[in-house]
Amino acid sequence: MSNKIDLVLEKYQYSVTDKIIGKVILILDEPVKAQKLSVKLIVTETVKRTNIPSFGSGQVSMSNSNNTSRSYSFDLTLDGEKEYTRGEYPFEMTIPGEAYPRGLQGAQESAGGMLGTAIGLLSRFSPLGQTIYRYAVEARLDIPWKFDLTKKVDITIG
Repeated sequence: MSNKIDLVLEKYQYSVTDKIIGKVILILDEPVKAQKLSVKLIVTETVKRTNIPSFGSGQVSMSNSNNTSRSYSFDLTLDGEKEYTRGEYPFEMTIPGEAYPRGLQGAQESAGGMLGTAIGLLSRFSPLGQTIYRYAVEARLDIPWKFDLTKKVDITIG
């Protein structure tokens, strides 16, 4: 058997006011000296664009492009430098406002903010471009001079 890490969440669909609750499970053959054990909320933004058609030589051409970038990452340290053994590490993480799509930032505030939210959401679906947000929670045991143990789980926030 080899060393493994697992990540179990209470649920996998969240609203903007929820907390992410779960546990990291270390399945280790023997004690492992590591820098830290952490969980991270990762938001990845992909912008898909359809370029305006061009006409030339009797042909019409359209081109598509994708641009992916990590727009936000929130790291929560569960435990520091030590020798880790087999076990479970529970955690609770508040979803930071910066992690929401641009149209949802501040959504839980005033009713006036809801109009801005609606406009932001509608602007994400322009005929010439669309922004897609993907969310994941990643658990990591940071082991110096060796491969880290990691587990990544996709979630939905909306």
